Amino acid sequence: MVVYDEPDTHLDYRHQRTVMDIIRKQCALPHVSVIVATHSMNLIDGVDIADVVHLKLSDSGRTLVERLDGDTHDGIDFHLGQIAAAVGLRNSVLLHERCFLAVEGPTEQQCVPLLFRLSQGLPLQAAGIALWACDNNEGALHLAGYLVKHHRTVMLMVDADSRANKHFRTEKLIKAGLDLTKQVSYVGESQGYNELEELFSDLQWAAAANAHWPRPEASPGAPTTSASTGAASSASASST
Repeated sequence: MVVYDEPDTHLDYRHQRTVMDIIRKQCALPHVSVIVATHSMNLIDGVDIADVVHLKLSDSGRTLVERLDGDTHDGIDFHLGQIAAAVGLRNSVLLHERCFLAVEGPTEQQCVPLLFRLSQGLPLQAAGIALWACDNNEGALHLAGYLVKHHRTVMLMVDADSRANKHFRTEKLIKAGLDLTKQVSYVGESQGYNELEELFSDLQWAAAANAHWPRPEASPGAPTTSASTGAASSASASST
């Protein structure tokens, strides 16, 4: 048995990776077990989540041992670890974030951080919120259920019209352990909209498009188009 205590202390990232490579090679040797005590997120994120043991002090001062795999089958743990990696959730995130927010797709994944920053004045990460997109993937819902089972705070935000989506049907959400009244939000439903995109006007979408993809400056002698005209035509195209 090989035991390391904070092996990457005072090392830069390149040398941390070197230490991790050495540890991996030792783990691959027959009849060799390796234990690493570390606070390094880089080392934690470099191994399978099923191999991470989290030690923390309880309110009474006793040391608690946590493993995210619980009493589930190894194959399920591997499957969930693969899902977590696919949706961009690192081991350190799975262990330490205070809230996991699952959204329906890439639009929500890109705009929610911006809207949160505008609303709260800080990024999601600073608030301890991990964001991932389900992409209509049932495996992502399995991950949500897994996190709920292990007492993590989970929220699911999907479009109102997703009630008809086979992955987000009421019985599926209940089976995943989600509380429909506290942990599931159907965006736009209370306002009579079906999707997140409908919450913004055509003019807002046009203004954002014009800011993100500005028209090239006209060459000398070429006809010019005002910004307001461009926004109006974009709005018209969007509404069409």
